[in-house]
Amino acid sequence: MPDGPLDAIREIYDESVQKMDELGYADSYKKCAEMFFENVNKGSALKERPVHFSDIQYLDGYYIFGHGTNSVVHFHVDECPGWKFGIWWSPPKEGSHSFPGEFFAQYEEEIDKFKPSRSSICAKIQADLDQSLCYTFSAENQIRFIRDEPYLAFCRDYMDWDYNTEYHSREEAEEEYRKFRTYMENKTHYTELMDGKILQYVAEHVAPLFHGAEIVDRGSSWSPRYDLVAPFEANYDLVGEPGCYDWFEKEDEEGQKIIAGFKALLKEAESYEDKYEFFYFRPIHDSITFY
Repeated sequence: MPDGPLDAIREIYDESVQKMDELGYADSYKKCAEMFFENVNKGSALKERPVHFSDIQYLDGYYIFGHGTNSVVHFHVDECPGWKFGIWWSPPKEGSHSFPGEFFAQYEEEIDKFKPSRSSICAKIQADLDQSLCYTFSAENQIRFIRDEPYLAFCRDYMDWDYNTEYHSREEAEEEYRKFRTYMENKTHYTELMDGKILQYVAEHVAPLFHGAEIVDRGSSWSPRYDLVAPFEANYDLVGEPGCYDWFEKEDEEGQKIIAGFKALLKEAESYEDKYEFFYFRPIHDSITFY
């Protein structure tokens, strides 16, 4: 039996992968991808100037959904810096060895959900193992578009511009890209600046007040990313049992002064957030976990 909700999700995921693998297509999916990489440069769109593939990953699903071993492929194209590419393969119709696939691409810095249905740049492809052919015409043109028109491609993805229904010039697209770069530079700079200030403040003014306390980095997938923790056994005089607690009681005047300094730093961060129009997420809460 799974020990917790995450274990239960993992078990369901693994069962889905196993069920799909029972169809026997794992090796075929990989052959389809290899055919794609071999054939895509032979078409008219890329033949004159071939592209190069790197960081190829063969995966078995997306998020909590198991699709089968090698059914999901992620990769980069060296001539398209900043972009991430993917392919989702599906089983063929009964009695056929022609595998349908979905090719897609997103600007990597702005990826939220990396899947075909969330991609403005997407194309149907087909790999026929009987004929050793992979039909990549639409994907070739999408790759060429990203390579040769990087600003227009960026705005198609980031701004959701539909060039079939509206006109935008290369100059307009480049201006939007420049705005994005300025936004990202400000966001990165001021986020790192304020994260550093806040974590240093906690390390100097809060952590020393608890026995054995330290700031732990939980990783980029956590929010807040950092947590102040301390061993319960070393802090019997402060708390009665393990758990998460506020740093200080409301009646603790000295503690409330420290909290005021912490909030002042959050206020400073908010000023940059308002000025440069980005979302700032505090790196740490005003709480401590005794374990």
